[in-house]
Amino acid sequence: MPAKKPVAVIIRRSPLNSVLAAEGLRQAVGLTLSDNQVNVYLIGEAAWLAVPLAPQVVGGEPISKHLEALSMLGARVVVEVESLEKRRLGKADLRPSIEALGRQALAQELAQAEAAYAC
Repeated sequence: MPAKKPVAVIIRRSPLNSVLAAEGLRQAVGLTLSDNQVNVYLIGEAAWLAVPLAPQVVGGEPISKHLEALSMLGARVVVEVESLEKRRLGKADLRPSIEALGRQALAQELAQAEAAYAC
């Protein structure tokens, strides 16, 4: 069986004032259905996706089901450490299935992707 194709989904939007963050997660779930190794990278305002949050309370799209599906399907979800720090969040605040990487390590991973999608 051939190795899975590394695919990066880069999300930069806030889950609180845009549907694009939830759409990015939904697209990432869809990408797992093919022979892809999906890695989702949360950068900038998307760092809010990495912590327990319920955007649907303020009219946003629900995100928990997408994050849970990604975990069950073997996709990685990674948040940039610098984005967390800028928002005064730490690794202790993260959802259990989410990893944190520094900007340099994240950039190295992105360089290895054969395809990338951004929203």
